[in-house]
Amino acid sequence: MSPQKVIVFGIGKLAEYICYVLKHDSCYHVSALSIHKQYMPEVRTLWGLNIIDFDLLEQTYSPDEYKLFIAVGNNSVRDSIYKQAKGRGYSFISYISSKATVWEDLKYGDNVIVSEGTVIGPFVEVGTGSFLLGPKVAHHCIIGKFTILSACYLGGDSKIGDISFLGMNSTVNQHVIVGFANVIGVGSNICFNTNDYEVFTNKGTVKRDLSSQDLKNRYLA
Repeated sequence: MSPQKVIVFGIGKLAEYICYVLKHDSCYHVSALSIHKQYMPEVRTLWGLNIIDFDLLEQTYSPDEYKLFIAVGNNSVRDSIYKQAKGRGYSFISYISSKATVWEDLKYGDNVIVSEGTVIGPFVEVGTGSFLLGPKVAHHCIIGKFTILSACYLGGDSKIGDISFLGMNSTVNQHVIVGFANVIGVGSNICFNTNDYEVFTNKGTVKRDLSSQDLKNRYLA
């Protein structure tokens, strides 16, 4: 049986990542790239693939034969492009890395990434268009649509609202509900339910008033 042919929307680093993992860790074949005309580069090839104007995609790559993956990091933009493509008759693939740790009962929608290093407990649901890039997700979590979880931690039975972003080393405590379109910054600890459109940041690391050479001379001699 021949592999399913896929068009990847995007020409950035995320698209390059998707092309690589689909080539080396999936049953899919990436046939071309696509992007909106205004973002088309002068050279219309990249990584050995042709770049096609998204508005003209059906002329060469019929939705009856090709599926799509939207490799765009902006959650709202990814949602919009997904709806456009779906309205034009395209269906979508998802990518679950063989190097992720997942249970067989994982439920997930279209255009999902579960990357290498991700750990997901039982009874977890992942909404359409969400990208899980190395998080640790405990049991019974529900992750909304078009979210990005980047190397964060979710306690058991927590819920993440649609179009939210969770940065590296952020933590959502068990039973906590994160609202719609939240931004949870790097290192933030969320231990209470949040409202829609909220932004949380952690103060972060403080720069010390000494050089590494001072430190070496003082403590490591």
